[in-house]
Amino acid sequence: MKIILENIGKQYKNDWIFQHIQSEFNINQSIAIVGPNGSGKSTFINIISGHTIPTSGNISYLLNSKQIKQEEIYQHLSVCSPYIELIEEFTIKENINWYVTLKKLKNNLNIYDVINLLSIPKNDTKKLSNYSSGIKQRVKLALSILSDTPILLLDEPCANLDAAGIKWYNDLISMHSLNRIIFISSNNNPSEIAFCSKKIEITSFK
Repeated sequence: MKIILENIGKQYKNDWIFQHIQSEFNINQSIAIVGPNGSGKSTFINIISGHTIPTSGNISYLLNSKQIKQEEIYQHLSVCSPYIELIEEFTIKENINWYVTLKKLKNNLNIYDVINLLSIPKNDTKKLSNYSSGIKQRVKLALSILSDTPILLLDEPCANLDAAGIKWYNDLISMHSLNRIIFISSNNNPSEIAFCSKKIEITSFK
């Protein structure tokens, strides 16, 4: 997998959020997208995911040297972001059941493998709405990181996690980073991006 950005920019009304981003990303790279709140980190992630169209420039995705169509890139990526929510009326098991109809999990993992990873009882019948924000974040992270996708996009992944949750996140991603391109949006939080091999300061492209 390869992602090529050619002079990418995004403008809202009369203001450029960022512009002239020229870069190439390859498999087994982990990239931190850093900057303060409102600097355009989430917008950059949304452009990579195909949810947002850049105002200028072009983005290309190549798999085995063959170009992937923009409208098909969702099949090759998984996302964890504050604006993507799970179904609060479902139990955790029901949420995982629903998710795996959309995305295959890595290494033939099954629903109970994910539940065990979360340390949730298999017969737990509580709705997701009854869990803490930290547990909800763990569920979202587990599903995105464990998805069998070559592109992984995490927007402020340690939000709502305590110290134990942050360690859990770092352990999980270290086990499942091989053969992927990983983008992490962060306020330059070392707990989120310590493993990243490349850093992009989004404010450098104003």
